[in-house]
Amino acid sequence: MRYPFDGSYPVTQKFGANPTYYKQFGFDGHEGEDFGTPNGVKILACAKGKVVRRNDVKDGAYGIYVVVWHEELLLATWYCHLQSNVVSIGDTVTEGQLIAYSDNTGNTTGPHLHLNLCQTDKNGYRINQDNGYKGFIDPAPYLSTSNPQNELEQCKIEREQNRLDRDKNWNLHLSDQEQIKELQKQLEGVKKENKELWDAIKKFAADLGVSPSTEIIGGEIVKLINMEDEHDRLVRAIADKDEAISKLQDENKTLEASNQQNLVDKKDAEDRLKSCTTGSDTLKTTITELSNKLEKINGTLDTLPASTLLGLLIKKIAFWERSDT
Repeated sequence: MRYPFDGSYPVTQKFGANPTYYKQFGFDGHEGEDFGTPNGVKILACAKGKVVRRNDVKDGAYGIYVVVWHEELLLATWYCHLQSNVVSIGDTVTEGQLIAYSDNTGNTTGPHLHLNLCQTDKNGYRINQDNGYKGFIDPAPYLSTSNPQNELEQCKIEREQNRLDRDKNWNLHLSDQEQIKELQKQLEGVKKENKELWDAIKKFAADLGVSPSTEIIGGEIVKLINMEDEHDRLVRAIADKDEAISKLQDENKTLEASNQQNLVDKKDAEDRLKSCTTGSDTLKTTITELSNKLEKINGTLDTLPASTLLGLLIKKIAFWERSDT
């Protein structure tokens, strides 16, 4: 089977893609293959066959579409989201014959051709409708690039890719030359540094009174390196110590703040205790005064004659009776 158009258009959605979205329509994924055709592209029959279904209503999932049954192949192709059909039901079409024009009718997000493919029985009815895609299968393995127009487009693409690769290799070659020059420049710099280092070694050897070729220089250099390492270690140790001191200072500030708050709380508690003590002393004094008065009253009562006490009792009873009324 040939592609349903001349030229080359990208696949914008493959068969089986986006299963989450297509689950709402009862499919395990995208039930066909989408090609990014703009509006008005000529849509051609993938193989010879008979037009068995045609829809000219723009609404619905597929919008305007046409179905061709390829009896010899026991396959049927669906061409969907069309602008218009140019064939009618019952028409016999040949491979590559114009059958419609592309558009974006129906449930689409932009212009494209949706191509469905299904297997049929000998009467043209769709089979295997329990395969998760209601009988539709991936059309990609059935499509061939054998038509001359597609082969020409493919040659153009390959030729352009070869040109890009050639230019890329040439740019890489130029880049390699520049990298070699940069490496040569760096090498000259290293040589200069080595000469300066060797001059310093010879001066250092002269100061020691030894020959630059002896192993003494090597030993002294090792000592210097070790001294530098020790210096670095001490610097790190001092830095760690300073960090520890800073941490302790922060902790000390926190403790001082806590102690200050504790002192405030202690002073407040002492003031409350002092207030309670003062109140207790006042209460004791009041109780003592009441006790003395009570003793005086008891002493007075003890000295009164019985007749006087009886009179006071009668008056009290009379007072209570008047209070009740």
